[in-house]
Amino acid sequence: MITATRRLSFVELDRASDRVAAALAARGVEAGQTVSLFSQNRWEWVVAYHGALKAGRGDPVNVMLTTEEFGFVLRDCDSAAVSVGGDQAAATVDEAKALPSLRMVVSFDGAATGAVAFA
Repeated sequence: MITATRRLSFVELDRASDRVAAALAARGVEAGQTVSLFSQNRWEWVVAYHGALKAGRGDPVNVMLTTEEFGFVLRDCDSAAVSVGGDQAAATVDEAKALPSLRMVVSFDGAATGAVAFA
């Protein structure tokens, strides 16, 4: 995988996505539960998506949705975790308060209040 900021071999992608899957499992995400992704395309998204597939079920969400629409998607698919870009982290953490199934919000751009840093 090659992006403007990172190059990963398939082996590196596999190992990185294994770490994502293990982190999700360690925080209580069980096989079959939905892990949503709400971010522009970036290398972290690719790693998180493959980790989500390994941990349960990946749910890529269209980044053109409004915060209200995104909240509906999270409720409708009963997301257990969600990975977001930093610009969506604060709104997603606020939305998560009303979603008892959502165990974890992961921010690709470092820790935000109430979110876990992807790194």
